[in-house]
Amino acid sequence: MADVITVTEADARLLASLEQYDVQATTYPRQLTQLLYGEEDLTDYVISLSFQESTAVVVCEVPHSYSRAPDRLPGDPLAHLAGQPLQGITEEEEKFEALAAHPVGFTFGAGLQEGHDRITITATYWQLTRSTPRLWAGRLQGGLPSKSSNVVLRVGSPELGSFSRTHYGLLGSRWTYFLLNRKKKYLTDILVLDPAGAPLDYELLNNELQAMGFCLGRPLGCKLLIGLDEAGQPVAYAGGSYGYDYLPQVNHQFAPVPEEVFKPWFTLLFTHLTRYLADRPSTDEQRRYLYEAMHLYVESATELYGSSREVKVLLACQAMARCFTGREVELARSSAAWLRWAATSPIAHNHAHPEQEALLRRQLMEAAQPGPAALVELALHAAHLALHPELLAAVRESTQLLTERLLAPTYAETQARCLRLRTLCAGLMAKAVGYQGPLAGWDMSARPNRYAEPPATAWYQASEQDAPVQFNAQTPTRLTTAPAAELWPAFTRPAVPANSLISVAATFASNLASRTGEQVRARVVPVPFFAEEEPRLYDFVLQSLAVPLASTVLFTIQQVPPSTVLTILNWDEEIAPIADEKALTSFLGQVARSPRTRHAIERLLLLDPGV
Repeated sequence: MADVITVTEADARLLASLEQYDVQATTYPRQLTQLLYGEEDLTDYVISLSFQESTAVVVCEVPHSYSRAPDRLPGDPLAHLAGQPLQGITEEEEKFEALAAHPVGFTFGAGLQEGHDRITITATYWQLTRSTPRLWAGRLQGGLPSKSSNVVLRVGSPELGSFSRTHYGLLGSRWTYFLLNRKKKYLTDILVLDPAGAPLDYELLNNELQAMGFCLGRPLGCKLLIGLDEAGQPVAYAGGSYGYDYLPQVNHQFAPVPEEVFKPWFTLLFTHLTRYLADRPSTDEQRRYLYEAMHLYVESATELYGSSREVKVLLACQAMARCFTGREVELARSSAAWLRWAATSPIAHNHAHPEQEALLRRQLMEAAQPGPAALVELALHAAHLALHPELLAAVRESTQLLTERLLAPTYAETQARCLRLRTLCAGLMAKAVGYQGPLAGWDMSARPNRYAEPPATAWYQASEQDAPVQFNAQTPTRLTTAPAAELWPAFTRPAVPANSLISVAATFASNLASRTGEQVRARVVPVPFFAEEEPRLYDFVLQSLAVPLASTVLFTIQQVPPSTVLTILNWDEEIAPIADEKALTSFLGQVARSPRTRHAIERLLLLDPGV
């Protein structure tokens, strides 16, 4: 009989509300009243804290006395702080922390306070906290199954209210997870995390989301988590790259466990797997082999070419086999005696081609090391699993493919071996972590229809006493306001208008790179505007290609709609309004010959360490 966990009413209300509403993909910019980068205080220089999707971006303007001091690296004055943490306080009294920040941009010239340079710092793993959240929620990429569920979510009275059975609850090593399957209404599913008031652990979340992907047979990822209080209001944000950073399309999904109605076996496998990994130190050899097997298994599902898919899942089986056999395995009772025999035995001399005796002796010496098939067989013995002939044959045939002795397999051949190898890998994984539920089999002909999941295999003897935990969530009402409501409208990237005087300037700019040996380029960059009636601004930017974010604004072009006349701003001398291409060409020639342009380009050239 499966255990039943009752979700608190407050958490059930949040889950029911998140089922209906969306979760933010980013958050709004902040002003920092305090900033420490490593042990250096940048409070007096910080300009803003903003967020590009899940990446935190801090901009500082520092005086030349700081950025161009003799002990600073030209073009990268904060290089000595790379990888150091950031700590700050926002104007809203939020605590900002980043694990490892890196300076990525250095800008000087027009548009900045006189005697100052601009430095841009970014961080991938960061947290912004106003108070301790009750739950964390984020957009889950990768997809979820839809045939099983272990969460009953009811809204209203038990008799007359609505309920859903499309979601999943999972018990990790320390936290409880909920996966809200919302494919019918929204583009993305929702990951909900209940840390029971404990601080967020980036490494644990990343590892357990990867383990979750293995249990589902597909890569899963999440970029930003929103911390919600009991009223559903955002009180914290956590950016990062959790799970699989790259999420390619799944071409051949194959979950290691079968799906049954109201029995999502992957949730039980996840619990055993995460708790097994949590009990082992990060330096443990078996732990490393398990992670290697998980990653290869998931990556095999995303491979388009059959042979690549087969090789990766074969390597996953090898990694799992090492969990049982260890790194060093010898078939001979005495490796030293075997090596002496192989080096001196007349067998090699009597049977080898004259030119290949040395090669045959080397293969004899290496014969005491088990190959992939022998290694798997040893692991199956150690795991007390049956030596199924179809599984062993799949290992042998895939090994031939890996060593290029079996070329150009058909799709049917490689797919049949992939299914067997995946079941083999899952069986060894189950034995290693103590999972006793069923495993997905490889006999696709036993499916009720071509779209059904593979049924459980009889090769692995499942225990009838093991069953996925069930969750019961009951709430009288949903929240009246959307938690973490998505308030942003859609945005489009500003662009240079085609067939305009601005595009002529852009073409002129594009020719600079070839004149500097591809070391400095020029661009015309549109400046975002607030309202349609506002003047349009375009910065003429010079940029180092060796230090891509080191740049300077040479001048700015202004255009007031609906007029096409251009006004030049921030140039050395006043330029008459430009109404046609002839006048623009004359001005651009002046720019090309200007000492100011030469000086700016030469300063950017000096940033290239190879010059």
